[in-house]
Amino acid sequence: MAGRRWAMSALVLIAAAASGGESPKSPGSPAAWERIEAAVRSRMSAERIPGLAIAVADSSGRTAERYFGAADLKTGRPVAPDTLFQIGSLSKAFTAALVLRLVEAERLDLESPVTEWLPWFRPSQGVRVPTIHQLLTHTAGLPGDRDDIPSPLPVVFATRERRALPGGSPGFHYSNIGYQALGLVLETAAHRPYAELLESEILRPLGMSATSGTITAAARATSATGYEPAWDDRPPHPRDPLVEAPWVEYAAADGCLLSNAADMARWLRMLLSRGAAPSGRILSEESFGRMTRPWVRVAPLDPSSYGYGFFVRSAEGRTFLLHTGGMPGFASALEADLGRGIGVVVLTNVARADVRPTDIAGFVLRTLLADAAGEALPEIPEEDRTRVPNAKEYAGTFVSGSGEKIVLSAEEDRLFLVRDGKRFPLEPRGEDRFWVDHPDFGLFFLRFARQNGRPVEAAYGPAWYVSEAYEGRRSFDVPKEWSGYRGHYRATNPWTRSFRVFFRQGKLFLATSAGDERLLVPLEPGRFRVGAERVPETLRFDESVDGWAQRAVLSGVSFYRFFTP
Repeated sequence: MAGRRWAMSALVLIAAAASGGESPKSPGSPAAWERIEAAVRSRMSAERIPGLAIAVADSSGRTAERYFGAADLKTGRPVAPDTLFQIGSLSKAFTAALVLRLVEAERLDLESPVTEWLPWFRPSQGVRVPTIHQLLTHTAGLPGDRDDIPSPLPVVFATRERRALPGGSPGFHYSNIGYQALGLVLETAAHRPYAELLESEILRPLGMSATSGTITAAARATSATGYEPAWDDRPPHPRDPLVEAPWVEYAAADGCLLSNAADMARWLRMLLSRGAAPSGRILSEESFGRMTRPWVRVAPLDPSSYGYGFFVRSAEGRTFLLHTGGMPGFASALEADLGRGIGVVVLTNVARADVRPTDIAGFVLRTLLADAAGEALPEIPEEDRTRVPNAKEYAGTFVSGSGEKIVLSAEEDRLFLVRDGKRFPLEPRGEDRFWVDHPDFGLFFLRFARQNGRPVEAAYGPAWYVSEAYEGRRSFDVPKEWSGYRGHYRATNPWTRSFRVFFRQGKLFLATSAGDERLLVPLEPGRFRVGAERVPETLRFDESVDGWAQRAVLSGVSFYRFFTP
């Protein structure tokens, strides 16, 4: 469906509670929910989110759900209590809980090597066989994904095809493959399929009757339709058209759950009760403590750590659990304050890099916490995408080596590209990074680098510009063979379809369709590490024709040249 033909009538709220006020069993006052619903409608309109569901629970056992927008834009079917969403990586915590239940039953040992259960498993040459604990905490040194393989066993088996990077394990590195391996370990240890184990050990005891541990074509009738940007080769924008995402059958333990808001509220209620449920304990206090312990720091400057299936963060003496989930056409977020005993899950049927269900989940949680404490409710966030608080810092002229200019002007808290006598607004997309509302700047973000605290360099893909205040080198040597690596590469899998490779300032970069750039660090001729940090992701170029590489193998997945520059 074209973005400019957006059906505003789809943004109709379906109230979960009857008119006349909140049920006494629901957390949050009518005023708090009025503020939440207004904020959600504002965010959905600004970001053009087709449909959305919210689940809330507290440690006293109260739950609430709210439903917004369209489960299917073509038919107008609204999001309703029975609407299912793919929850993606929110599934990882369910897998972690299953592991801990088998540990409690003495059928698994967290420190045992994976090969005790999967004797055929062989990681990259030079990488030690990981333990169950290392898989749970993303410290096994495994790559993130292998999206060209549709089922978990061949994905995990294929890790033997990779070569280890020099320097050993990188510490924390988020790996879907690790959780797929955990699913196979569970099946071996329990002698049952993952979905059956999940049903008997977690779903049935919690009363999550609508949730399933496999995503199959049979579920499409009751599921929301997932949406994604029509253009998969550039940073997205809300005004861009949306199209239906491909339906992907999925049964791997890193992201295979299909659920609805009411069931996710039951899951939240168990977490906030530290493993307890009305039918009995799902996890012992010791196991719950293991699950929510901050085992490994995510990054030096990131306040989050990772537990088992959750990011864990401490603030004001309280512990917060967080995670996001993404599938083709779906995005979700969970945030829970264990100290105050309130949690929220947000489910959406759109997968677009600039849609942030975490922002919605965070606002819902802050509002309910303020409401419970009798404090003033937070204001609804401003939905002005063009506001640049420090706009004047970027104003000026930046010139490339060939004399091409980028002229930027600032007006109060707005930043504009000036071209042909017209002004085109810039929208912030992170620190020193902007989306530019001009067709010549559609494929990459415009990003800046600083000297002495001032933006003195501007980069748009391979193009590099400097201001008069820039001090440093202006010319760079590039290895001759790198010229043949440049270009646009594509694959046909539904997860990652496209990236571009270019060099700038004597360095080679990979740019994703989400607008991220990754430095390619040379390892040997034709092979690079993806990222400045020590991570187990690599890119290899081969199948050269007339000096141009025709294939780029990204962590085992083959992408093929789409065109030659």
